[in-house]
Amino acid sequence: MDLILKRIPKVEHAEIRQLFVGPESFTPDKSVLFGEVPEIGNYFIAAGYNSRGITLSGGAGSILADWIVNGKPPIDTSPLDIKRFSPSVNNKAFLKDREIGRASCRERV
Repeated sequence: MDLILKRIPKVEHAEIRQLFVGPESFTPDKSVLFGEVPEIGNYFIAAGYNSRGITLSGGAGSILADWIVNGKPPIDTSPLDIKRFSPSVNNKAFLKDREIGRASCRERV
């Protein structure tokens, strides 16, 4: 906060007019999901960015748009492919246990 006030002193007297708190979305390996969903042709996903979504959305959107229009990504996106997960991580018990654990690392649950 001190650094913000040094750069923009008027922030000290600013009112908070709106606060938005949304759920964070995590993958088992803490990376994003990006690309075409294997079970559904012509269906693309760009998810799991968490707070980084704002900074990465321009580049991700550009790559995804190019992929949709040209039929292939302009760069290697394989590390982000949804197929990197086995079916065992796509069940409610795994997801519930995983998310409770993640939240408890940062907050009291």
